[in-house]
Amino acid sequence: MSNFTQTLCFLFALTLVSLLSSAAASRPHPPSKASAPQKPSCDSLKFKMNDCIPYLKKDSSMAKPVTSCCSGVKDVWKVDSTCVYEALKINVELGFNINVTRVARVSSACGFMDVSLD
Repeated sequence: MSNFTQTLCFLFALTLVSLLSSAAASRPHPPSKASAPQKPSCDSLKFKMNDCIPYLKKDSSMAKPVTSCCSGVKDVWKVDSTCVYEALKINVELGFNINVTRVARVSSACGFMDVSLD
């Protein structure tokens, strides 16, 4: 597995952990006064990957992630890959029962292993 794919998988797992921890605490950001179109917030983008959580749990019996999980991962990475890093920063100290092996398999299970996501 390439370094890029390994890094993506690791950061993806942390993003999913962020979904579990920040859903209740999320607050909308005040609108910007800039006239340029704004990117969606990381909080809203991370929810696109909610469907991956059942697959990534340690006690999961799912053979593969659902299609909406795969499309969510691709969508978030295309719009703002820095959201993955934001989730990493937030969740370094959190401990959730995420199966790291399954995280590493998401990219191949979704069919984008070693393929550019942009």
